[in-house]
Amino acid sequence: MINVDPDKDIIDLSLRYVTEREKQLKMKDYKDRKKAYKIVELALTGTPYESEIKRVFYLLDENFENPYIGLEEARRKGKTVLLKLGIADEIAEILMKEIMERVKPSYTSLVYQVKVESLARDGVFKIMDYLEKCKKNLEKRDIKNVEITVISPPLYRIRVLHENPKYVEQTFKKVALEMLKVAKEMNIEAEFKTER
Repeated sequence: MINVDPDKDIIDLSLRYVTEREKQLKMKDYKDRKKAYKIVELALTGTPYESEIKRVFYLLDENFENPYIGLEEARRKGKTVLLKLGIADEIAEILMKEIMERVKPSYTSLVYQVKVESLARDGVFKIMDYLEKCKKNLEKRDIKNVEITVISPPLYRIRVLHENPKYVEQTFKKVALEMLKVAKEMNIEAEFKTER
């Protein structure tokens, strides 16, 4: 790093030693740190705890790879994350209000392609019925955050999106099992593969 200009959001890097990817990561890290500091500052400015801004930011910075990651984790798991860092309960309460308002949850997405084929004469209609039946069965079983879209027949895209990565994997397994079960019932071939 050669120079940092916080007013213009510019970081000058020596291109001789830094690849484009490293430059992008450095910029993202810088912007995330700046965003985290601003959130802490907005939360505590105008309160009796205004003098604690730098200490809270320091605790987040010391305990997480990036302070913004700490704020994301606090959003996901609650104020206990902040309390474990040694932040007072009153400050954590004020900070959580700002975190819930300003920190967007990061989502995990799992995307698969399913190839659906039918050798029947009315195969196109059978496949359409199959997809409708799959969607209805998923709704009945209360499986949410699943999107089934057409890429180009016979390929269809299944996307599962959620904050919790474990939930995404478990949900996809349920979706795949349900789709295979319905395919077997309707005498249709369904084959899953990951999307690149």
